[in-house]
Amino acid sequence: MKTNISHCYIRFYDDFLGVSIVIHADFPGVVIIPSAKFDKENIAVEEYELSDTRLKASLQRNMRLIGKKYDFANLIGWIPIIVVKWFKRKIKNPLDDPKRMICVDFVLHVTNDAGITSIPYGILNPKELRQWFQDNCEKNGWTRKVLYEYNTIVDNVMKALGTELLQDKDEKKP
Repeated sequence: MKTNISHCYIRFYDDFLGVSIVIHADFPGVVIIPSAKFDKENIAVEEYELSDTRLKASLQRNMRLIGKKYDFANLIGWIPIIVVKWFKRKIKNPLDDPKRMICVDFVLHVTNDAGITSIPYGILNPKELRQWFQDNCEKNGWTRKVLYEYNTIVDNVMKALGTELLQDKDEKKP
């Protein structure tokens, strides 16, 4: 069973602060938060470690994007893209707003600026970006870290729900 990827982000260790940080475009916009907080609120399925010296300078240049608003209309713009993909064609999102941002485009701003990727903005969703990284991981010498198997996540959720349901039934017995 494959996971339904819905988000992407950039994680790095900040030497000055001495903590791991996540930068991502989420519903308020592009934000920077401690990794510990991100990990409490999200289930990261896999990450790619890109050991490339160009990333640090690119992150520094792209800090200007912190606070940029989230592009809600972009989500609606995916409807025609999905329809066109049925016919094996790709189009740019017609509602893509350069003044706003979604998670995939934020990651691409950093990786494109670093010269690691050259993928146009507004055409990939998180699942497609994940596939691109999977396809290019080995040949670029990156490290793929599988953090959770989807079946394990589903099993754990179902066990927790099943346990709660059983507890509810036991509590109702006279």
